[in-house]
Amino acid sequence: MAEIIYNGQSTKDFKLRILNDVTHELSSNDIETQPVPGRDGVLLLDNQRLKPVERAFPLRLEDSVYPKTTEIAEWLGVKGWHDLELSWDDGFLYQATVINTISISEVLKQLGRLQVVFLVHPVKYFKDNSELALSKGQRIVNQGNVQAKPLIELTGNGNTVITINGRRTVLEDIQGSIILDMEKRMVYSGNLSAWEKVVREEGAVFPYLDVGENSVSWTGDFTMTMVKNEGDRI
Repeated sequence: MAEIIYNGQSTKDFKLRILNDVTHELSSNDIETQPVPGRDGVLLLDNQRLKPVERAFPLRLEDSVYPKTTEIAEWLGVKGWHDLELSWDDGFLYQATVINTISISEVLKQLGRLQVVFLVHPVKYFKDNSELALSKGQRIVNQGNVQAKPLIELTGNGNTVITINGRRTVLEDIQGSIILDMEKRMVYSGNLSAWEKVVREEGAVFPYLDVGENSVSWTGDFTMTMVKNEGDRI
């Protein structure tokens, strides 16, 4: 039987069965239109990102309705983004949150059915995104079909320049270690923010991996580990 695992718990835990009429919305580019006086049509303004998508799953409760209503509402009512796994899309991990959960209890009490609507991040990630120990000049492959935003940890002291396919990221005065989490747009050392270590210079960018092959190098006496965060566009 197909199942959804969200925030560590499965639909099977609540004796919920997924009905067949599931719809799949695909991600789209975030494009704004701008009308221009005296010009036919509109300008297209590309915000350089993908929009999140909504995924709706109709479910049927195959157990006594009460007290499952409270348990299900607590399961789906957690705030923030959480891992979402779909048994029919094995090998991928989604990031999702649940919206429109206010009427869940009422619907269950009346019909034993509900529709769960997930707001889903537009990229699904490979489950085998393990940590890699890299050497300078190493070539690594991003097997996804979108740019990957890696998690990089550098250990050492002093200044360094990370170079990925010719793109530079400049860091200074590192003491011990620093982590660049590009998926979350965070730079930290220990429990403290370390954005001040990132040098804003012309041509410098935050690191990312192109689709396909990437050459990774850095200067100075540092070691590097990386979680590539590869994924496919939904």
